[in-house]
Amino acid sequence: MEYINKQQSYWANPDDTPNSPSEYVKHKERSDYLLSILPNYVDKGDSILEIGCNVGRNLNALWNEGFKNLSGVDINKSAIAEGKKQYPNMKAHFINDTIEKWSVGDKKYDCIFSMAVMVHLPRTSDYVFYAIKNRALKTIITIEDETHSTWKHFPRNYRNVFVGNGWEEVFSEEVKGIPAMEGYVTRVFKRNML
Repeated sequence: MEYINKQQSYWANPDDTPNSPSEYVKHKERSDYLLSILPNYVDKGDSILEIGCNVGRNLNALWNEGFKNLSGVDINKSAIAEGKKQYPNMKAHFINDTIEKWSVGDKKYDCIFSMAVMVHLPRTSDYVFYAIKNRALKTIITIEDETHSTWKHFPRNYRNVFVGNGWEEVFSEEVKGIPAMEGYVTRVFKRNML
């Protein structure tokens, strides 16, 4: 796979323990938090895509709650392979690709969500947000850092990104009590079906 920036190169094979696939499996509390939000806005029969699914821990949590039409896109081939080992009973469709390349496709999903992933998209990749708005049929959920900048963090206010052109924000809250996600902002956007 060809990478267009140093962020893609890093996330395709993180060289530090906190971002390794084996670490992502451990954070059940993050998936529990997702389960406290998503079922309030998404039906169990809806098609769901996670952007940046890594090993699929969140998808597995949704699978165990009865959500069966699941897909995930991730740049890290090793993470997807590890997820298939960790969650052999989960039947999700995995797409090994960059978010930027995924964005040029046309498959639509009832819900598209991300958790601590879109913050890693450099400003030159802002065009993917248009694709997300176009490819989500009913719901977009972001659980993202909107304030801290580093060489691999590009915070945005996702209300400003997704509201408009038929989308409205129906829920937002600051994440509290979740290690490494304290201060992140959760936002739920629904397509205005006028």
